[in-house]
Amino acid sequence: MATRVTTSEVLAHLGLKDADTEQLEMAVAAVNEQVTQWHGYDAADDFSKSHLLGGTMLAAHLYRRRNTPGGVEQFNELGIAYVQRSDPHVSQLLGLGAWTPPRVG
Repeated sequence: MATRVTTSEVLAHLGLKDADTEQLEMAVAAVNEQVTQWHGYDAADDFSKSHLLGGTMLAAHLYRRRNTPGGVEQFNELGIAYVQRSDPHVSQLLGLGAWTPPRVG
């Protein structure tokens, strides 16, 4: 298993065999940078399993949103389908928002 989010893990999560590599690599790099900053990892540290899964899910979400800046994913006979703006499971796995652990400063 990877120690940081990788493009191959994101492709597997999305169930894709190939993708727009440049856009996917940008999303993966941004997520790895953010998770490192949010949780104080050093450059050589492995992400915890929950941060690795949350980061993979976040990178997949960012990649999926590349063609849907307004959040609309598709139109069909049932109406409009939207890409969710935020995923509470990602927040939970990454310890963000309401899931941020309390800290004494």
